[in-house]
Order: sequence, then structure tokens, then C-alpha cells
Amino acid sequence: MDGQGCFKMVKDYFRAIRIGNLFLLGILFWGFRGLISPENIIEFDFTLLFISILLSAASGYLINDFFDIESDKLNTYKAKSLLSANQLLFLSIFNALIAVLAIFISNLNTNWLILIALTNVLLFFYSWVLQHLPLIGNFVVSFLCGLVMIVPLIYDHKINGIWEVEFNLSNVNGISWTYTLFAFLLTLLREVIKDGEDIVGDQAVESKTLAVVAGIGPTKLVCLLIALLTIITVASISFLELSNHISFIILLFPILIFPPLFYFLIQLNKSKKSTDFSKLSLYLKLVFLGAGIWIYLKLLL
Repeated sequence: MDGQGCFKMVKDYFRAIRIGNLFLLGILFWGFRGLISPENIIEFDFTLLFISILLSAASGYLINDFFDIESDKLNTYKAKSLLSANQLLFLSIFNALIAVLAIFISNLNTNWLILIALTNVLLFFYSWVLQHLPLIGNFVVSFLCGLVMIVPLIYDHKINGIWEVEFNLSNVNGISWTYTLFAFLLTLLREVIKDGEDIVGDQAVESKTLAVVAGIGPTKLVCLLIALLTIITVASISFLELSNHISFIILLFPILIFPPLFYFLIQLNKSKKSTDFSKLSLYLKLVFLGAGIWIYLKLLL
């Protein structure tokens, strides 16, 4: 393979792993890390953990493309994967193995190794089976996204001035759980929207997603309910933060989150067919981006 061919394959690989989504994940992940452990942000084992999480997510995208080859041919809004089925499968397995290896060579304890291994297995079963069931697959992906956001909180446990690498839930307080719920709900909302986008291809392969089973109308109602819960969660975060101390940066959180979220609701109300759902996912990415901007502003100010 010549240099141009290698460059094209690397480009196709980054496209397949949704490098933009992974970049956004990294922004949020390291932002939370900075809020929790500002004096210990860059740490070898934690960096390996992040790499492992990133590779696991990439593996999940690749195996999802592998199982969705036929349905994606019918979803005209989607950019088709330029990697072959064999390449997608090989790269997915390779990423998953490197993700596990990253934990294995670190000083992280066995709990983390088990968690990463189970995550990769779960992502495989999601793409193979669970994504074709109404809401079940959506909940799985949303749970994993919420779990990623809470990793910086359960990683560090300080005893007698020494950082112990532990899987420790006792560090997670009410505000932290609320942030995790925010990530869970926003991901769930985006996953249900994607089902609305993919309805044509999913019907063709006899997938039983919510949009296929219930139709566009009920899917919109579920999205509305999740969006309202997300708004309540954002309000709860603001209230909990303000109860500790009042500052402009705390008030900025709903200011950054609510505009794209409310605009999403307006456009959701107007949507009537699967193609109308395509832009809705972008508005939700803007909500995630707003959350990321707020985290770094909070770090700096």
C-alpha cells in the first residue's frame, strides 16, 4: 500500500470512529477530571484509563458500522463507511484488545480491567442484538456514557496523602450524580432521535426500535419527556451549585444549556418524518458542547 493509500485508510478510520464525538468526549472527560482533581490532572494511570475508554468507544463505533452495513445503505442521510466489513471487524477487535491491554499494563486494579472488558462485550452485544430492541439498546449506550462521566469521580481516593487507585463510589456526592444523570439523559435523547433518523433502514432489516414499533409520533413524545427531564436536571444542578455558593459562572450553566435545548424542542415539534430528525442530533451536540465550555470556564474562573 502506497503513502496515499495509507493516508486514505487512516482518514476512513478516523471517520468511522466518529473522531468528532470522541473529541467531545475527551473535552468533557478531562474537564470533569480538572474539576475533581485540579492538582493531579495529568497522571499516568489515569491517562491510560482515558486511552482505554477512548479505544473502547472507537471499537463500539466500528462494530456498530459492521452490523449496520445493510441498513445504512438505505439511510440516505448517512455517510457510508468507506471501510470494508473485514476492515471494520478487524479494527474493532484490535481497538478492544488495545483498550484492555492499556489497563493491564497500568497500575489500575482488577476492577477497572473487568469494567473495560465488560464494556467492550456490552458494546458488541448492543450492535449485534440490543440496538434492535425498543429503548433497551438506547438505555445501554446512555448508561455507558453516564458511567464515563463519573469515572473521574470514582478513580481517586486519597488516604494519608497518597493517591490510591480505587473503584470508589463513596467519593460521589449528590451534585456528581446529577451531572451523571444529565449526561445519561442527553445521550438517551440523542439515541432515540437517531432511531427516528434510521427508521427506513431499520424497517428494512426488521429492527424493532422504538421508532419502528411505535412510529414517529410516539417517538417524539418520548423525546419530549426525556428533554423535560433533562431541563429539570439542569435546573437541579444549578440549584445545588448555587446552594453552595452564588457566582456568575454557576448562573452561566443554564444560560449555555437551555438555548440549544429549547430550540431542539421547537424543531422537534415541527418534525414529521425521519429526515426531519437529522438536524435534531446536531442541536443536542451543541448542548454537550455548551456543557464542555462551561466546565472549562469554571476551571479558569
